[in-house]
Amino acid sequence: MRSIFQQLKIFITYLLTSLVRIGNTIKYGIAIKKYLKNNPQQKLSNEQKMSVQGYFAKYGFKNLNINWHRFYSGFYQEFSTEYIPEDIFFSYIENTLNDTEYYALQDKNLLNKLFKDFNQPKTIVQNINGFFKINGTFVTEEEAIETILGYASVIVKSTLHTYGGKSVIKVDILGNENTCNEQYFKTLFSGYEKNFIVQDIVDQSETMMELNPTSLNTIRICTYLRESSVVILFAIVRFGSKGSFLDNITGGGSYRDIYDNGSLNETKYSFKGESYIKTSSIDNFLIPNYDEIKSMVKKMHKEVPYFKMISWDIALDKKNKPILIEYNIFGQSIGSQATHGPLFGEYTEEVLTLTQKKHF
Repeated sequence: MRSIFQQLKIFITYLLTSLVRIGNTIKYGIAIKKYLKNNPQQKLSNEQKMSVQGYFAKYGFKNLNINWHRFYSGFYQEFSTEYIPEDIFFSYIENTLNDTEYYALQDKNLLNKLFKDFNQPKTIVQNINGFFKINGTFVTEEEAIETILGYASVIVKSTLHTYGGKSVIKVDILGNENTCNEQYFKTLFSGYEKNFIVQDIVDQSETMMELNPTSLNTIRICTYLRESSVVILFAIVRFGSKGSFLDNITGGGSYRDIYDNGSLNETKYSFKGESYIKTSSIDNFLIPNYDEIKSMVKKMHKEVPYFKMISWDIALDKKNKPILIEYNIFGQSIGSQATHGPLFGEYTEEVLTLTQKKHF
């Protein structure tokens, strides 16, 4: 009897996985058509098409949608077989590198425990599965709100299933005491229901404020855990539009690629729908304390070896010391291949070999 149930479980898992892959093929097939419509690129030659198909076929991938290679090669102005199509990444690669059994570890309410030795924004109140906590002690909703009202401004955000700055709210309490009262926060919290966090505002680096003074401007830095080392795959700096407190690209913000010495690519990229918008930003801007940022993310990655690929969001405080804002494990953005080249670079064959061993 147990054998029958085990076989049924395997079949159901296989069926669900197949449906997800079909869904991703359709979803990202539509997405790349929109990208190419709004950002036209020259078609690949027959020789280039064959080389892409042949390269991925070595690792078990057949009938590849080569439109991603067309888009990335054209936008970056450099052809390579090693660009990673988004449907392949989300259907096969990400769950090869990152163990889905530990999905819950991306809960932002766990960051203070997972990375307790690293600088983070001050947590004022946590809501975990509906329970309010302050400094590890259970409190009532009224006690939580009373504590929050003692701050000038706070950030409220969901701790699970978030991306692109969704559900992140800045509340300015000082000067708005008539409206930012107990009832206001009760109504706000009811919208979140449970699993959210309230944090103090980060007093950020004056240098980083030059990119945009109203948003918390962050470094998105992606690391890859190998057998004996952690390497950096890419890094960008993200900053919001004028007047916005969010730095997210999908929310109207922009980004620039960061070189290994902390200097920035002169081109600024932003999005309007599915269109990339390029703006020249010739300056001598240098990310402060960039070596310490790189050292910090490499150390943190070793604290969570369940995941081989992590995208970190790092801010800088007034003293230019790095602060961990959050880390991303699933649903990571890989679209910046269009501006810095193939995602895994010299480690592409290594990653595709790992993927082949798991899925084929």
